[in-house]
Amino acid sequence: MILYGGYGTGKSRLGFTVLKEAAVMGCTIGVLDVLRDFENFEGADAAVKRALDSDLIFIDDLGAKGYDWIGQKIRIVIDEVNRNQKSVIISTNLNPKELVNFLEDRTVSRLLEIVPKEGLIYLGEEDFRMKKREEKVAYFEQIR
Repeated sequence: MILYGGYGTGKSRLGFTVLKEAAVMGCTIGVLDVLRDFENFEGADAAVKRALDSDLIFIDDLGAKGYDWIGQKIRIVIDEVNRNQKSVIISTNLNPKELVNFLEDRTVSRLLEIVPKEGLIYLGEEDFRMKKREEKVAYFEQIR
């Protein structure tokens, strides 16, 4: 499954909700948080190794960092998912065309094979965090 859309649209929240349900059902889960785990090459290596031991791998915020080596790490994960019939959830702010341009051709080919078109889910562009903030500000202005 690929969850894409703007900032604050609930992609990560939805992904983690699916992970929780999968864990309750006995599935082993691994998380790759691109913003946290991909600070440097060595840290990414360790995170990928941990994630590969899982049945379901969640790659959160793919495309948030543009280091060339990130594509190599993602290819390793997608190859493992494809080869061993594991499941993957990806959250990204990139639309499908941008995601295709961000990843290597081989990785894109594998993703097309393992993610059905119904698994490509657009969550919109409205930032719920900003909307919530605006509502709070409006409320506080009303009670002044």
